[in-house]
Amino acid sequence: MTSCPIQFQNTLYSAFFFFLTPDEQTHDTLSNTSVACLSFRSCFPELRSQLNEQLRALDGRVDTQTALVGELQDWFRRRAELHQDYSFKLDKLAKSLQARHKEQKYK
Repeated sequence: MTSCPIQFQNTLYSAFFFFLTPDEQTHDTLSNTSVACLSFRSCFPELRSQLNEQLRALDGRVDTQTALVGELQDWFRRRAELHQDYSFKLDKLAKSLQARHKEQKYK
């Protein structure tokens, strides 16, 4: 990565400050400063490509985690269906045993 002189960092801060609060003093300071790097792009040429790489990596991570969450949702949904089916069958079994017990009791 290309390094810029410290003067540029101060000028960059002044430039941002100038755009946020334009006044005479800031503009004079910005125009009187001698800077080796005159533009942000010339000092940091690979910054855009690095940010794009990071964005692609984060997008990939989001896609992976979204797929994982989808799989977990399916798993929990299927588990809930199994538990519900199991509880219905247990309830049916309990009712049939209870009915059989009542029949034997009244005989």
